[in-house]
Amino acid sequence: MRARRVPVDDRVDRGGEALVLLGDHVVRVSELGTALLDSCPDWTDLEVLTERLVSRFGPPEDRAAATATLEALHRLHEQGLVDLG
Repeated sequence: MRARRVPVDDRVDRGGEALVLLGDHVVRVSELGTALLDSCPDWTDLEVLTERLVSRFGPPEDRAAATATLEALHRLHEQGLVDLG
């Protein structure tokens, strides 16, 4: 699995979070989601993304880090912010 962020119309960052304008809708992205978006400007493997998130936030307590990263990527994909491949 790999991911890359999609081009957006505008983005405002504040306190680690972001507001993203994509077409005619605005998406509020959490600090973790923003870090994930910033980590995949081009196609990036799940393993690399997982390592970057664990390095920044530490490992999740309730599931495997790769599983948590994949879940976050799917949420960003559902919002139209990343492509998955």
